[in-house]
Amino acid sequence: MSAIISSQMRTNLANLLKVTDEMGATQQRVSTGKKVSSAADDPAAYYRAQGLGDRATRLENVNQNLSLAMSNISTADKAMSVMTKNLNAQLSLMTDALSASPGAPASAASPTGVAVYAGGTAASLVTATATDGLRFQNGDQITFTITAADGTTRTGYFQAATTPASPNGSGLATGTPPTPSFYQFNTVADLKAGLQNVLGLASIDLKVTAGNKLNVQLTDPTSSLSIQQITDAGGAGAGVTADLSQIFGPGSSMTYGTAGQAVTYQPKPATTNDASLAQRKAAAVSFRTMLNQIDKLARDGAYPGFPNLLTGGVMKVDLNEQSTSAESVALAQKLDLPTLGFDWDDVAKTSADVAGDFATDAELSAAIGKIKSAIQSVGNQQQSLGSQSAMLNTRLGFNKDMVSALNAGSDLITAADMTAEAAALASQQTLQSFASNNLSITKAAEQSLLQFLR
Repeated sequence: MSAIISSQMRTNLANLLKVTDEMGATQQRVSTGKKVSSAADDPAAYYRAQGLGDRATRLENVNQNLSLAMSNISTADKAMSVMTKNLNAQLSLMTDALSASPGAPASAASPTGVAVYAGGTAASLVTATATDGLRFQNGDQITFTITAADGTTRTGYFQAATTPASPNGSGLATGTPPTPSFYQFNTVADLKAGLQNVLGLASIDLKVTAGNKLNVQLTDPTSSLSIQQITDAGGAGAGVTADLSQIFGPGSSMTYGTAGQAVTYQPKPATTNDASLAQRKAAAVSFRTMLNQIDKLARDGAYPGFPNLLTGGVMKVDLNEQSTSAESVALAQKLDLPTLGFDWDDVAKTSADVAGDFATDAELSAAIGKIKSAIQSVGNQQQSLGSQSAMLNTRLGFNKDMVSALNAGSDLITAADMTAEAAALASQQTLQSFASNNLSITKAAEQSLLQFLR
């Protein structure tokens, strides 16, 4: 038999249950902070807020990839900074090494006379009467002999003449026994032409210095030059013979014969500076080490999973969640050793730039020039990468702001008014208390009536 509940009791019980349900819903909103927690609460608001939240989540994934891309750029930038540091350190070392001479190479004989000849190449070297020692007397005969390192010789025969013959002599000795055919000269220009015609344009030259002095130059740094007067036109007792050491310059040896002087000019031998060569060799070892380090930096300067920008990789970065906006990050040039200008063998890991251990100024200076160029190239690419990084960083900041705005919009749609909800909860708690009291009063009244009826 079911219990019979009075209508008053039923009404009070229904009111209490209603208040309790409303109070539970209010407590849910207070605990979650949302007035719309499911589609049942408000379908339109719920799905609109969900759309904003989903976009924010996708954009956060984009931002994560952007941050990783920034890490790849940062890795490349740090690698370039190390490259620049290594290049500058090596440049300083090599510049110091260049300042100390390794010695001088052998140089060809190049005597310069003491006598001054106004008029330059047009000046006459011949006088018709007895010589004053600074010119040849008309008819004087001299020889120029070039002796190579192996002992072979070439001799040219020349004769002073106030009016050189035309055609001129060959300047060579021919026949058996050899008979000279003298090449006649008057001016400096005449003698220069004769020397080059007879002994070879590539072997000897005669110039006039800024001070109008004669300068004879050999080309071969291992050959010696002998100039000898073989005939005195005025005779041994007729006057002073030509002073070859005054006309062409003092030699390493000088002798006097009945016909005049014989002067020999030796090449200047090579000299070495062992301390400088040791310093340059140390710089060469360091140079090779530096190149190997730059080669490794270029290969290792990338974040895992991303293209290596230093070796020509192109990194595509999505800027929004729909992949409709993207940016490609790349350097204008690779930063491997060949592109930087070094003569690098990637298989042997060696460089022809340092083949001679910097023993010569030419090799060391060329390598210094390449380092300076490489420093400039790395600096330019680092500046370009920094600019691209700044733009991506700006976009990352924008995306973060967008995520915050989307989440704020979602919260605005679904968030509960905590002040209002707190007030409602307090009111509902009061109503619950009233409903409980009413239920208790009704129950007591009904029990009193039943007691009376008994």
